Amino acid sequence: MDADSDVALDILITNVVCVFRTRCHLNLRKIALEGANVIYKRDVGKVLMKLRKPRITATIWSSGKVICTGATSEEEAKFGARRLARSLQKLGFQVIFTDFKVVNVLAVCNMPFEIRLPEFTKNNRPHASYEPELHPAVCYRIKTLRATLQIFSTGSITVTDDGKILSTEEVTVEKSTALPTYWMQKEKEKFCELQCSGKCCYTSTLRRWHGHANPTPAYC
Repeated sequence: MDADSDVALDILITNVVCVFRTRCHLNLRKIALEGANVIYKRDVGKVLMKLRKPRITATIWSSGKVICTGATSEEEAKFGARRLARSLQKLGFQVIFTDFKVVNVLAVCNMPFEIRLPEFTKNNRPHASYEPELHPAVCYRIKTLRATLQIFSTGSITVTDDGKILSTEEVTVEKSTALPTYWMQKEKEKFCELQCSGKCCYTSTLRRWHGHANPTPAYC
């Protein structure tokens, strides 16, 4: 494998959070009695309503603010929000679908190698912070994109974004693939050095790059 070759990453968007307003007062008790798939939480003053297609959970307040979670794309989130607004209209409310916006995006991806978190944090300050006593992941913040990445030693990366810069998939791909490039390059160079020096030819992580399922460590 060449040191400058690219590794394809599977980036999965798991949750898109959006919000909209109905511009009318909502009677939560009426929604709980006449609506379908609802849970009335009277103590906190809100109603949870679930849709099957798309699979979305909405939190409804009497002020007319509605937050929808569970979508996997911006288009699905907007479609689900409009379906929810239509459901409220059928209950007799004068709903006007307005002020729709995506407020948060959550995505995950897995690197084909492990990451040494202390060294990663040391080489990426002040953007990276690592407190293993509180959380097992490195918190990496990108101020220009207003995004936060949780980087684990296993290579798993969780990306959260406020959804205000670019489209959902474009932002996620850009943030998820740009950061680990440094470590990918270093691990490949180390692998080449090990081969040339006559030491252990493979590590548990690098063996996966070369298609070996369960090989035993090879010593020259």
